Amino acid sequence: MQFQWFKDFINGEYINHAAILIPVKINNNDCFIQLDTGTKSSIIYKDALTSFTTNEGKSNNLHLNFVCEYKTHQLTFKIDNETNCEVFNNIPIIGLLGLDFILAQPLLSIDFLNQNISFGNSLLFENNPHSSFPFEIKGGFISFEVPINNKNYCLMWDSGASFIDLFGTNDFWELLSGQRTANKNIDSISLSGAYGSTHILLKHKVIVSFSLFNKEMKGKNIYCNKIYSPLTDLSLIEIDGLIGNTLFLKNTITLDFKNKTLLGNW
Repeated sequence: MQFQWFKDFINGEYINHAAILIPVKINNNDCFIQLDTGTKSSIIYKDALTSFTTNEGKSNNLHLNFVCEYKTHQLTFKIDNETNCEVFNNIPIIGLLGLDFILAQPLLSIDFLNQNISFGNSLLFENNPHSSFPFEIKGGFISFEVPINNKNYCLMWDSGASFIDLFGTNDFWELLSGQRTANKNIDSISLSGAYGSTHILLKHKVIVSFSLFNKEMKGKNIYCNKIYSPLTDLSLIEIDGLIGNTLFLKNTITLDFKNKTLLGNW
């Protein structure tokens, strides 16, 4: 199934790969929904409900049938009353497809370069050479252990933070950047999030050499909270940092949830 890249300006910088948009149908209406492995519960924007006839009732949850990859799925969405529904190619982006849907599938395969995605049982790269990396579900999220300076750190994959190389707790950010979060000369950026939230992040470069999925991370951008937000406090779930999609943009990956293995054509 073909997915689309949503393009956006973030802090004045044009981002080609700001979000993965998956085509779905609800009541025969064409919609897009963003793939977001950084949210446990799938979310639908309240103002998107006007795009199709549905009975939302008075609950904060909405039970919906939707068609994705030629299959009908049933899922309960949390209703986001604050985030505005955007439009891509005249089709509404109705919300976020989270881990409650993703982890219920046997596999998740994404060919980032050719913009193909599958939630089925087959590998997109078939019999081509590939590498494998173990992962676990920690704090409810897809996470990997990474050795840095003879110590293991836990990083989760957040496809909703698509453009981010690395985001970390304050301690992790200070370790990798060699800077203090109290330094007033550090660049900062502003991001909008779900439920109308805004996040202010510090931004610097990784100065510590380490490898992630056979790729050198030194020189990548690393972010952390400038202003505390429990929505992005990874320490609450005992995770040190997260990655977006930037490491995968030239690759095909498959997450095998039964065997807890990430396969990639590196």
